[in-house]
Amino acid sequence: MPEAAKAREIVDGVVQVYLPLPMRPSIVNVYLVRAGGGWTLIDTGMNTEDSVAAFRGALDEIGIAPQAIDRVVGTHHHVDHFGTSAPYRELTHAEVYLHPLEAQAAAAIARIPAENTAYLARHGVPVVPPDRRLPPPSRFFGTWFAPAEPDHLIADEDDLPLEDGRSLHVVWTPGHTPGHCCLLLLPERVLFVGDHLLPKITPHVGLWPGGPENPLGDFLASMDKIQGVDARLVCPAHGAVYEDHRRRARQLIDFHRVRK
Repeated sequence: MPEAAKAREIVDGVVQVYLPLPMRPSIVNVYLVRAGGGWTLIDTGMNTEDSVAAFRGALDEIGIAPQAIDRVVGTHHHVDHFGTSAPYRELTHAEVYLHPLEAQAAAAIARIPAENTAYLARHGVPVVPPDRRLPPPSRFFGTWFAPAEPDHLIADEDDLPLEDGRSLHVVWTPGHTPGHCCLLLLPERVLFVGDHLLPKITPHVGLWPGGPENPLGDFLASMDKIQGVDARLVCPAHGAVYEDHRRRARQLIDFHRVRK
């Protein structure tokens, strides 16, 4: 059964919507940011019946027509963040924004398993017999992942205007994924961090064929970078809204230094 819609206004013109996931973490937060007479949606959730029903219920609850959403911005391509971007573009007629490295990764999901198997074998990981392997992501996710081909590609330091002198400033934060981006709402100084800077858990940073040679190095460099951002409130994709992003960044840097 679909979960009851859950939405709350974080600050004036910023609404956090909780969407269910069929896995852990069991919730992903997406955000609606008022943009003049319309709205920008940051991340989309996963393309499941429960998630879509919860999102539609939240829109009804807060009185936003789907057609009022004129922009969808993905922080990164993962299924719980960008999985409903194609259906929501069809529903809202919004234009979709994503970093080019994330667009490339979303389009490559189907060919990942064979490349990963060979890559892991070269690095000494035992080859798992075919009858014991997990299905490929394209089959495992099934209809859960319906990514849109972006209408616009975003880059570090881009500014996405919201009218009334407000904007979303793009901060490229590679590590969790190569094209992961945070978004700073100005002048309110509200920072949408996707999976980069979660309050309670550490985002996965992994190696895969064709990916960066040192993603952990990228992640730690992005942690240094995000500390230079002037933000007063942090809106993560998983977990509660919090303050003092610099303190959390230092905690994650120290965590990885200890693991070394």
